[in-house]
Amino acid sequence: MRELPQYNCVRIDGEITIDGALTDAAWATAPVVELLRTDTGGKPKQPTEVRLLWNEQYLYVGFLCHDRDVWGTIREHDGPLYNEEVVEVFIDADADLRTYVELEVNPLNALFDAFVLNGKDRGQGIRVLRDWDSSEMQHAVSIDGKVKLDPPSTRDEAANVPDRSWSCEIAIPLKDL
Repeated sequence: MRELPQYNCVRIDGEITIDGALTDAAWATAPVVELLRTDTGGKPKQPTEVRLLWNEQYLYVGFLCHDRDVWGTIREHDGPLYNEEVVEVFIDADADLRTYVELEVNPLNALFDAFVLNGKDRGQGIRVLRDWDSSEMQHAVSIDGKVKLDPPSTRDEAANVPDRSWSCEIAIPLKDL
């Protein structure tokens, strides 16, 4: 098994303004990681970058998604965002590989947040507890383009105006973890 990569998360003294824009000066201090395809390990056609920061209260996650076609249809909390464009964060705070928090945000700024129990190794399957919610989590999205409210396969050619990117900021309360 190959060694897992490590990320040195920079500690900041202040707070980040969660507006989705990644313009706070503190973001410039965070190392940028370009995400890879999970199936091949190669670079995707439309890259996504992530960076992380933390302070006494929050873990901050910032995404920049280069995307020529930003779209989303789901607006409700805990909807099946994973079927559309989304950024995802999985946090296994105790590193037991059995319990973790799953967070997803789409370009419409809808949030999916759940606590997951993974008992597959004990024959129990996976249970997703959607009733887990953070009372203090913050998230915001900024679009460089215009969000389309329908999937690409259902749009006529005239509606396919190219976008450039979308970004997302999430402030995760450390006490939730």
